[in-house]
Amino acid sequence: MASKSCIKCGRPLQPTEQHCPTCGHAVTSTAYNPRMARKDHLIVVGVLVIAAFVYLGYEAITPAGPPSGSDAEARSTEMYPPDMETFVENLPAEFESLVSMGNALMDQKKYVLAMECYSRALAQRPNDADVQVDMGTCQHALGKNEEAIASFTEALKNQPDHKIAKFNLGIVNYSLGDTAQAAQWWNRLLAENPPEDLKARTEAMLARLQGK
Repeated sequence: MASKSCIKCGRPLQPTEQHCPTCGHAVTSTAYNPRMARKDHLIVVGVLVIAAFVYLGYEAITPAGPPSGSDAEARSTEMYPPDMETFVENLPAEFESLVSMGNALMDQKKYVLAMECYSRALAQRPNDADVQVDMGTCQHALGKNEEAIASFTEALKNQPDHKIAKFNLGIVNYSLGDTAQAAQWWNRLLAENPPEDLKARTEAMLARLQGK
């Protein structure tokens, strides 16, 4: 029995369905989280202490999927804490700490707050491809797909072999209904011999495109 409905067209969905068969809208964000491929990334203890302070008393908002239009705008507003000024005042200044805090916030699905951290990190290192991919992942989760495409594209300008950026460009184009562009990115990625986990995800998405 279906237990959820498409937030775009209202069609009942099966629990295992990730995209609506009727309109193609993504049920949940499927963009690849860069930290799944960066196992050696450690969050410093000091940042966690700051993050814990910032989180205190704030309710976590978990988006049901990448919204669009006014829905994304409303959700972005909901994801700000009651006292944004306090949050900003307690942000670390160092690049690595900002990135680590952004990663922790993204894992909590606090995408707007994570983007604030990534934005400040990019102000220090504007050509950091990994942070640009992190930013794009948050933008996609909020339904800001054109901005996500811009972030992933900029990451590839700075690091042409960034495989996660290519996978996520496929994901965003797929969510926009441009299956030809999505397939082009995924086939390009497979030709570059990606890691096994990313290869499996890419092959699965191509199989979905082909109706297998």
